[in-house]
Amino acid sequence: MFNSRILLSFGSIAVAAALVIGATFAYFSDTVTSNDNSFSTGILELKIRDNNEGFSDAITASTVANNMIPGGTSTESYVCFRNTGNYDIQEIILAMTASGDVDVLAPYVNTTKVELKAVTTADCGNFVSGGFTGADDFTPLFVSRFDGEGGEPSDSMVSLKEELNDVNGTNRSEDDLLDGIGALLPADPNVLLKFRTTWQLSASAPDSAQGKSVTVNTTFVGNQNEI
Repeated sequence: MFNSRILLSFGSIAVAAALVIGATFAYFSDTVTSNDNSFSTGILELKIRDNNEGFSDAITASTVANNMIPGGTSTESYVCFRNTGNYDIQEIILAMTASGDVDVLAPYVNTTKVELKAVTTADCGNFVSGGFTGADDFTPLFVSRFDGEGGEPSDSMVSLKEELNDVNGTNRSEDDLLDGIGALLPADPNVLLKFRTTWQLSASAPDSAQGKSVTVNTTFVGNQNEI
């Protein structure tokens, strides 16, 4: 009698389970999908040009100062930057390296003026145009950052040796070209920045500097964010 009740209970449970399962699969259903979802990144694209080369990833001989004499004529040079990517560039970090007679000549090759401003496409094509004003002269800021580096005496200008000692791209606050103007290079190919420098051989250059030469490579690293 007891066993029959147990069996009856199990039978009832089984019937109830079958009803539940049957009820679950009795409802209508439908399926929809979301296809071809994608993830992609944009690009950060800094381009550079000088007076005789168009915008590209690399240019050569932007500064050519031959037959320099102590206290002689200054040499101007410039490069322009363009951002053809998808993100604004908030930093342009400078780093300089050199080869040749660095120890003999570099202490006497001076940067006497540093200028930076936004210009038009036409202004970027020659030395004269650009409308540089006193507000675009960043020589004092440049001097405050790099003058006196490497044991050189302090002055109102910066020697190539001082720059080589300190402009190495490792200090983003100090080596950021855009930091001085508190601006950014927007992701707009119509907005250009012109970086113009003036160089002169010091009047105190000794006879040992005669017949010497230095070759300099400068890299500019564009960063989306600044520190």
